[in-house]
Amino acid sequence: MKKSYFLGLAMLLGVTVAGHAQETTNLSPEISTWEQLKNVKDVFDKATEAETKISSINRQLTSINAELATTEKETMSETPVYVAQDEKKQLNDFFTAYDTESSEVISLYYKIEGSVLTISTKRKDGYDEVTTSNIMVTWTEEKIKSAGATKGISTVSVLYLDKNKVEQTINERRSPRTFDYEDILYMALDAIEKITESYYPSEPNPKYVELVKKQEALLTQLDNYNSALDAIGELKTISLLNNITIEESGFKFANFGSGYIFNGNGYKIIYPSTSASEVLFNQNGGVITNIGVENGAIAATNVGRIATSFETTNKSSYNIYDSNGTRTTNVLNQELGYSLRNVFGLSINADGTFGVLDKKTADNIVYKVQYTDAKSKVQTNFYSNVVDGNLSYNPTIGKKNTFVYVQDTDIEATAFTNGKNIVVNGKCANAVLEDATSEADDDALFIPTGFTAVKLSYDRAFSATDMATVCLPFSLTATEYNALGIEKIMQFNDVDVNTNTYWFMYQSGTMAANEPYVLKFNGNKPSATDGKVFASLENKEISATGSKDLYAVTPSKQSAGAEFLGLYAATNASVLAPVSQYKLYGFSGGVFRPMATDTNCKAFRTYVRTAITGNPAQSKEFRIGLLDENGNVVEGGNTTGLDAVTGADTNSFNVKGGNNTINITADKSQKVNIYTVGGALVKTTTVESGSTSIPVSAGMYIVNGKKVVVK
Repeated sequence: MKKSYFLGLAMLLGVTVAGHAQETTNLSPEISTWEQLKNVKDVFDKATEAETKISSINRQLTSINAELATTEKETMSETPVYVAQDEKKQLNDFFTAYDTESSEVISLYYKIEGSVLTISTKRKDGYDEVTTSNIMVTWTEEKIKSAGATKGISTVSVLYLDKNKVEQTINERRSPRTFDYEDILYMALDAIEKITESYYPSEPNPKYVELVKKQEALLTQLDNYNSALDAIGELKTISLLNNITIEESGFKFANFGSGYIFNGNGYKIIYPSTSASEVLFNQNGGVITNIGVENGAIAATNVGRIATSFETTNKSSYNIYDSNGTRTTNVLNQELGYSLRNVFGLSINADGTFGVLDKKTADNIVYKVQYTDAKSKVQTNFYSNVVDGNLSYNPTIGKKNTFVYVQDTDIEATAFTNGKNIVVNGKCANAVLEDATSEADDDALFIPTGFTAVKLSYDRAFSATDMATVCLPFSLTATEYNALGIEKIMQFNDVDVNTNTYWFMYQSGTMAANEPYVLKFNGNKPSATDGKVFASLENKEISATGSKDLYAVTPSKQSAGAEFLGLYAATNASVLAPVSQYKLYGFSGGVFRPMATDTNCKAFRTYVRTAITGNPAQSKEFRIGLLDENGNVVEGGNTTGLDAVTGADTNSFNVKGGNNTINITADKSQKVNIYTVGGALVKTTTVESGSTSIPVSAGMYIVNGKKVVVK
């Protein structure tokens, strides 16, 4: 019976029944589209009333069926319909617009065959267009002749539809023939005015149509109710698979019952307006999780559980349901996006602005990132996405040598294919140290926590000299720095004010991190052709700089007479020490020269600081003297005559420095004179044949003409 009702309506109104059956075929517990959501909502809303409604609908259908059987389908119209009314109107409108020179452009369509010009008021294949704005240049004698009417137009035919909607023609003949476009237009008007036919059409009986419409509405309800009863058991767990925008005002599930689960999977239901009255569920008695509702609320009444979800009526203030179902109200910001990062995402732009909460994707996951100001040591947190292998927002982007630390462990350093100085889980894919040249640039280095640099580059180009100074936050083994073309590494040992010499001692083994060094290159110049010795290091441990003074990085082995210090910040010499208390020396041209107060000091270099008061270790410049690992002179220095100290014996006599001792080996008893490098006598004693240890303070001494360093 149901099918015959639909067929009857289809025959009467020209519709099909395909759309009616479509509603149930698009029903699924996995919702990707607005139509699917609407269908699920319809099932839930109608299931509660389906049982009582079905019997009532069946009674109404029986009554309607009986009435349809005794009702005529069609009646004769009382109003006549005149043939060619549309064509007459189009031609008259065309003429009026042309005659009044109206700005409105109206079109007709024509073709010329011999001396006959046929006009259609509708676009038609094989017909050309003429308009009220171009008729004077379209229907010219030249163009009419070129179309084949060499002697002019004798007949104008106008196409029209008769009462059966069949195309007919009406003609107007004129003698003599004409090339005049106005004559042609008048002929068309005269032709169409000849048609005066009218008829009284049959039309659907309004009563019958109304009965069929009622029947269809009841059948639709019945079908939906039956479908809802059948499908409700398949909708115990509903999942969103996409963001869905609501397309009708007031869309709302009536009730969501106990035992049912709605999992949003991090997607959103978006109402088109910001009306506070919009609500997804009238009452929730089930479990709703991982969903966002924009421009509305999740439930008017909640007697079930809503967790890990949000709702907002204005995209500024958000009600947040945590994993326990507790609801709080918050203003949308990056931190809020971070708190919901396990389910939702928030796009953060390069300028720190942000979008709205959305489905979590690879590009909108919110990460918490931290950096530490090198000078104030103040830690700052910010939030960012990872997009195209880099942080989408990084407030330190303009700072050299600032490392940022991603605080979350659900990403690896390898994800940062384009970023630099980003530390993740103790690793940095691309660590770049850059020469900082100005205090104003705020490019100082501070490493709060050590990490492994998968790739490490220090961009300094060393000049073609045999020695240079560095202070770096990573260590190098002897094998590693030898491979880079560094022959020896040296640290400050002592000052010889009489010879204007800073003594540096070779260091065996590893070049330690966070300590100042003098480097001696193989072949008296850097091995890299561009001078960038440290441009391509791999898998290096970057050490924390800790509490070290950025302007005075001290070595682990303290020197005597002066301080050899490293720099992790670019600055002027006046910042490094008060000029009234200290004199500063910077390395230049192979010697240490005094620095003026306005001398620019670059990061990752070194300098020597000496106190002015009571300290003779001051000069225009200091040469470098080299000591081997045991304190023996390699080159440089001058003992100012102490090499031939009176009483020195030319027989076998060896001197070595120990820890607060001078160790002497002699082949016979003899007198020993011990002097400072400045020439002051420290001690005179007699040693016997064999080995003798003489206790002294750490420093450099001249023992019977031999220079020795005591640690």
